[in-house]
Amino acid sequence: MENLENAILDVLNDPEKMNEIFSIAQSLGLSGDGGNISPPQEDLQMAGAVMGILQDLQKCDPKQENLLHALLPYLDDARQRKLKRAMQIGRLSRLAGTVLQRENDST
Repeated sequence: MENLENAILDVLNDPEKMNEIFSIAQSLGLSGDGGNISPPQEDLQMAGAVMGILQDLQKCDPKQENLLHALLPYLDDARQRKLKRAMQIGRLSRLAGTVLQRENDST
């Protein structure tokens, strides 16, 4: 997964590669623009930021997550739902923290 993200970031950060992709899309009739097409810089920055956030989101402790998943079969249905919900809330809070940190860093 990390290799795929790095490859996508490499393409997004290279204007020549992006122009090549847009040229291919234009030749396939996927673009209504007949002139020189290039992605707006804001789109490239946004895509890079999203990829960075996704990478940060995956940096959770795999030991903790594996432990919680291993406990699931030993819990009754109600507690399984609660544990799964708590894990989702944990992921969302990490995501929110990452977004807020990036926002503070950019200002």
